[in-house]
Amino acid sequence: MAAYKKNLLKTFYFRTYASMPLIVDVFILIYFGTHQLDYTYIYISVSFLLMLHLVPLIAFIQFNFVIVEKDELIVGNGVYTFLKRRYRKDNIVKVLIGQGAHSIEPYIQIFTPQKKSRKFMLILVSRADLKKIVSHLEELNFPVEFDLNK
Repeated sequence: MAAYKKNLLKTFYFRTYASMPLIVDVFILIYFGTHQLDYTYIYISVSFLLMLHLVPLIAFIQFNFVIVEKDELIVGNGVYTFLKRRYRKDNIVKVLIGQGAHSIEPYIQIFTPQKKSRKFMLILVSRADLKKIVSHLEELNFPVEFDLNK
């Protein structure tokens, strides 16, 4: 078993998504503390803050990593640990590791006979590990295709 995962706290995206709502919260609390406000304005501000906090919660779905086992490929999420997809070797038609024209981070897409999977963004996998993942999958005879221009 080989897990290809970098530290969540060291990623730029996690620090950005986690810190920006906190910074905005501090500024709003300072503003509320120095001004006399009516309840309507406070209600609107709290609603805005809740919406602002939803953005990182949704973005954290993209923080995926890869675990390669002898007969299984696992794509897990580093933030929401309950989000984990397991694919058996005999059920995989093709594994595509690439990077689209509109994406910054690479992705992995696993095709099965039933359907193709969605693209899992590999934010928690370092660029150096991508070629290691491909070579490891080829060693275990997984059908893999690697192209960072797709």
